[in-house]
Formats: sequence, structure tokens, C-alpha cells
Amino acid sequence: MNTTLVPRSKNSLSKGIEAIKNADLTPIKRKLMEPEPHGYGWTQEQAEEGEVWYKRYLTAILTDPEMAGCVPNVAVDRFWHCHILDTAKYMEDCNNIFGFYLHHNQYVGMNGDEKVRDEMFSRTNKIFEDLFGENFGSMKHFPELTPKAMCEGTACIGSGCRHHEVPAPSPAS
Repeated sequence: MNTTLVPRSKNSLSKGIEAIKNADLTPIKRKLMEPEPHGYGWTQEQAEEGEVWYKRYLTAILTDPEMAGCVPNVAVDRFWHCHILDTAKYMEDCNNIFGFYLHHNQYVGMNGDEKVRDEMFSRTNKIFEDLFGENFGSMKHFPELTPKAMCEGTACIGSGCRHHEVPAPSPAS
């Protein structure tokens, strides 16, 4: 499903930015810190950093209607998934921020369109550099997730991604 975003007025843009700033994502962070299988076992530092970058992601979408098709890294995507699963809160937050429900297409890159996903991720990183002065590679608490865009091992994704180059363990002597 494609979502067509309508350019926002200056007034609604400032209201959306204020709503992002004031969004209480504490329950989402608590869920992310739960041990697997109910959460991801994130540390407090990861949850705090994830919130900052997720709010940046929402801000990017709010400020640039073309960003509705952007692709986050795995850490931000996980934060988004946990927010979506708190259905009432997510709907309320979307309404306060965007004025509508922001849909999520989790199938990008799974239908032979990996190259499109990779290009979208590179574009997202560039827009983050332009808006915030840094890209996903600047995340400090997610070294294993930062360079990947929802790849889950299916492709080498993102700027500087080298996860496929990790050497195999040495055989035991």
C-alpha cells in the first residue's frame, strides 16, 4: 500500500515536530529491553539511542513527503515495529504527528527488489546527513545493526556494510 502524503503547512509542520518531541515512547523502550522472545534484550543505552533515531526518522517523514518511502536501518525498524504493535498508542501518535495513520511496508526487498531497497536505504542515509548532520553509521550502540537496512542476512546493505566479510571461526586445534 502506498501512502500519498500531502505537503504540510508551516503550522501543521511545527505541530508535528512538537508532537514528535513530546511523544512518550517509554513503553516501547521497555518492550525493546525485554529479553527475547518478547523483546530484543536491548540495553537502556540502546533504547535511548533507538528513540533518538526513530524520532529523527519520523521527523524526516514529516518534513519531506518523499520520505514516506524511505528505508531505516534494522535498529530503527525494530523500534518502529514495537511502536506499531502498541496499536492504540501508535494510532494516537500518528494522528498527533501526521494527522493520519502512517503505514509500514515491511516487504520492501523481499520480492526481488533488493536493489530498490538498497537504493532507498542509501537515499535515507543521505537525507539523514542533510537533516541531522549524520547517518545511521553514527549510531554507537548498534554496531551489528547500524549498516544494515532490514537485510536479515539476505543481502549486503548500506553504506560501508561489511557484515558478509566476517571471517569464519578458526577450526579448534
